[in-house]
Amino acid sequence: MFFQLKKRAPVAKTTRREPTRAETANKVVFYAGTKIATDQGWQAVEDLEEGQRVRTADNQEKEITDLGHEALKFSASREAVRDWPIIVPAGAIGNKERVVVSPDLRVVIENPAMRGKGASSRVSVRAETLIGFRGIARAPLYADLKQVEVGFGQATTLVMEGGVMLDMPGMSGEQAVPPLNDRQSRVIMHSLRRADLRRIN
Repeated sequence: MFFQLKKRAPVAKTTRREPTRAETANKVVFYAGTKIATDQGWQAVEDLEEGQRVRTADNQEKEITDLGHEALKFSASREAVRDWPIIVPAGAIGNKERVVVSPDLRVVIENPAMRGKGASSRVSVRAETLIGFRGIARAPLYADLKQVEVGFGQATTLVMEGGVMLDMPGMSGEQAVPPLNDRQSRVIMHSLRRADLRRIN
């Protein structure tokens, strides 16, 4: 007796589409355990929900329009050190507590060149460009890290527990605080380091 095997229909291959810049323009990565202000007090980002409103630096409320959970894999990231988190020691940029941020998160700092000129002296820089300033350094990574992607419809400035202000982009990537590119950021950090040395001497 012979059995005739039915041919299986070919399975269509699906390729994972990378999100476009427009789709990720308003998403910012936080690490689990990071706390931001809500009406219920400080709340860990992993406990936030889409549609929830959080408090902003100017004491307003903004709704979370996008929320996702991922993991930063240690096995994949140890070869890509640039993806490792950044440690900001207490007092480094006016923060009361040590905080850990992703390297691409935009941190709000004071631009000393703009002080006393009648305009806002706040600018935002990528956290990675702060490395080497007042003990800010790349964090050692020993295991996977839980990540939470948070997005807002409008640009806003959030405050992390400890006092670090973060510039959150809007839907089209616009920023609430003037963003500096990496070269401009390093010029400012160099100026701040020189000011620190003058105070010490």
